[in-house]
Amino acid sequence: MSPSAGREPRTAAAALLTAATDRLAPLEHRYQLAAWDLHTRESPEHQAAFEEAGIAYETALADPELHGAAEEAEAAADDPVTRRSAEVLRLATAGKRRPPDLIERTVRLESELTRIYGEHRAVVDGRRLSANDVDEVLGSSTDVAERRAVWEASKTVGAQVDAPLRELVRLRNEAARALGHRDHYAMSLALDEIDETWLFELLDRLDAGLADAWSAEKAAIDATRRERLGLPSDEPVQAWHLVDPFGQEPPSPADDPLRDVEATIDIEGVAR
Repeated sequence: MSPSAGREPRTAAAALLTAATDRLAPLEHRYQLAAWDLHTRESPEHQAAFEEAGIAYETALADPELHGAAEEAEAAADDPVTRRSAEVLRLATAGKRRPPDLIERTVRLESELTRIYGEHRAVVDGRRLSANDVDEVLGSSTDVAERRAVWEASKTVGAQVDAPLRELVRLRNEAARALGHRDHYAMSLALDEIDETWLFELLDRLDAGLADAWSAEKAAIDATRRERLGLPSDEPVQAWHLVDPFGQEPPSPADDPLRDVEATIDIEGVAR
């Protein structure tokens, strides 16, 4: 075999990947910027731009020729970096092969859900509270009635997203089943190279192994929250007694010195 013959597969694979990158990169860049605008400055114009960019990007990913080129590059590559790059592209396009009407309906639903979440405000006694306002009440207020009212108001977004979210789930599952997967969840794990059985066995082992430690920690958190809010020692701790709307954040110690420091910092200025 001549030296040039040995380089031909690598050159062919690299050329295919370069062509794919040249095609996808500007579409993804435009889509990501549109998504940022919609999340941070919701408006009809930004929503339309997000939908247009999303449909263009998803349509490109759905191109069967692009998926075929990824498979071809993966088979032709003779070095691990090029082969892995081709494999990543193949996986990225494998779950996107949908008809144009399904792409458009899915992107428009995603856009609508983003708009709803962005516009939603918790309304309490006529006051419209932002997500930051909700966090502030749950993080600092000791008025249990206020906390519950604010927490419940923050959850009213559920009724607004119910119908479009269910439809989005249905469409995603429809697309996944057409590609031979049980549902969108199973497809997403598979294309992220995560074995579902392994994942849930791992989570079950972690749950069993950490159960005692978690029970002790949760009891300590509950006791701290009861003391902070003046609740009876036998009163169950509810979601609105915690420090964020989803119960995902650990409460800060009562004497946390950062609480006072935060009030003196121009967060935006420091970030800039």
